[in-house]
Amino acid sequence: MDESKTTEESAQPESGPSTERDDLRFSELQEALKRALAREGEALVTIYVGALYVLQQVANPDRLALASHNFRELLDKILRVRADVRETTVSLKPKVMNLRQDWDSAGKATSCLKGEDSWTGDIDEHLGGFLRKVRHFFKWFDQHYPTQRQEIADGLQGFDRIGLPLPSVLEELNVDYWEKIRTFFVSVAHHGRTVDDQEFARWQYACERFLVERLQPPTFQHHAELDNLIQEAETHDS
Repeated sequence: MDESKTTEESAQPESGPSTERDDLRFSELQEALKRALAREGEALVTIYVGALYVLQQVANPDRLALASHNFRELLDKILRVRADVRETTVSLKPKVMNLRQDWDSAGKATSCLKGEDSWTGDIDEHLGGFLRKVRHFFKWFDQHYPTQRQEIADGLQGFDRIGLPLPSVLEELNVDYWEKIRTFFVSVAHHGRTVDDQEFARWQYACERFLVERLQPPTFQHHAELDNLIQEAETHDS
């Protein structure tokens, strides 16, 4: 060791971090998913391939949790790729404050309220007017703040280039499938669930297959072929 170096300098590594990467082999399914994600945006490919690189670091004791972060991020972002994401232009807080003022006004004017919590008699015009405002508020809320399950359903429908909604029963199954996959990765990422490589691989495969089937569904080679089949069917029926 060079004695002229200080103790602090000696503690530093002789070189920076390695820029070399071990070869990463992709399965046919993973190659298909990479191609499908590339058509949607390179950022999605980066997230996905990043997870695969982490998984190959067998000496890293936290690699499953780190890879789970990327898979969860991929699931969250892909929903918005083809979904019709509506921007909320009106903040929720002013709406709630206005409703609170209407409540205070109705409470002072109505004859149905006795004391602080005692309600009696028929609904008068003051209370009735407030109840109508509550109904309008929740209609507005449902339009601008859909439930998480509805957002997932809308996002999954966005994968379909034709855009036809599934029957509600099948749509619910799709949402359940998506949520179970995401819940698994979230629990592993937050160290709330201990899994081995084999179990993780099964969930990883389920996620990759689910995405490929929706991002790259099998289609007819040419729309003309489909048109011909429809015409033949109509001719046969007639």
